[in-house]
Amino acid sequence: MEQQEKYQQLLRLTALWALVESGLGGMMHAFHLPFTGLVLGGFSILILSLIARGSQHVFGRVIKATLIVIAVKAAVNPFTSPMAYIAVGFQGVCAALLFSISINSRILFMVFGAITMMESAVQKLLVLTLIFGQTWWKALNAWAESVTQLFGVVTQSEGSTYIIGGYLGLFIVWGLILGNWMYYLPRQIREREQKYAHIVPEPSIETPLKTGKKTTITVFILFIFLASGLWLSTEKGALSAFMLLVRTVVVVILWIYL
Repeated sequence: MEQQEKYQQLLRLTALWALVESGLGGMMHAFHLPFTGLVLGGFSILILSLIARGSQHVFGRVIKATLIVIAVKAAVNPFTSPMAYIAVGFQGVCAALLFSISINSRILFMVFGAITMMESAVQKLLVLTLIFGQTWWKALNAWAESVTQLFGVVTQSEGSTYIIGGYLGLFIVWGLILGNWMYYLPRQIREREQKYAHIVPEPSIETPLKTGKKTTITVFILFIFLASGLWLSTEKGALSAFMLLVRTVVVVILWIYL
């Protein structure tokens, strides 16, 4: 029973990660919001840390969750930028490798947070050089220009160097903070459970949901809704963001059912 509960918890965490990456990420890209990597990378640190904490076989479980999230992103929007897949894949592999060493090391949690956020900060630079084959200096200039424009600075001056340094520092410090927090989070949860144990209601006995025809009809309706949504013509903006969110929810529900 305990193993089943752990499995359900990992399933929910994976679904939440997929929802954040595809739904929230799609909405932020649709509205061209800044610091998308800061937000999505932060969620990835939180969820991957929790998945690693709750897994017996850390490497396999984290890689499996990563592949599921990538599959959901592809199902929601087949035209997703390759950079999004690279980010998710890097985060998952990094978590699998580091937490396979130990899940009880504060240093590893902080290193994971810092590396993940650092990759989010310089991802465009890496993609321009490794995938599109641009020279290092040309890619560096393009990346630096995009960073300074993010802060409303378009002039190439000494001040731009400080802005880029501050940008990188912001991501790294944020990653260190999240990693440190995730190391202490299980202890904080246990302390709160003990503190508020007297007000937690007794678990109620729930009647199992009937499966069969209702499940089949529900899945069929969701599938039709997803198919129609994929072919619906949308413009960039609010409607596009809404449809991405709807598609994400439908795909995640379908995945859980099937």
